Amino acid sequence: PDLSPDLADAQHLLESFLSVVDEPPLPSMPASLRNTTFYAPRALRSQTLTLVAEKFLEVALDWHGTTPEIWPQGARRFAVNVSLLLGDDSLLPEAAMRLLDVNTCMCMDAVQLSSLGDVLCGLAGQ
Repeated sequence: PDLSPDLADAQHLLESFLSVVDEPPLPSMPASLRNTTFYAPRALRSQTLTLVAEKFLEVALDWHGTTPEIWPQGARRFAVNVSLLLGDDSLLPEAAMRLLDVNTCMCMDAVQLSSLGDVLCGLAGQ
């Protein structure tokens, strides 16, 4: 599946940004700058992906009460868009991983959701 057309510009900007911050430091760089050029881009990458994930979490969790009800087909489309934008690599920050978990729950069918409810009730001792 492809990314929704409305997000094409966001994907292009994010990919361009990540390609720059994921560049390895130049070997000719002085040793005193190597640590900065290694850690600063990682921090920028993490912070940017966290902010993007938090904006998607606002939509998914409807924190502000402005998101219309998301039906299963829309939830699957949302999950595809998030996966295509953020990817699923091991360098994703915690907020992005939380968003991917929310996506998984949003896309569950009735049987899976019922099973999850049973497990949660079991954990709560009910």
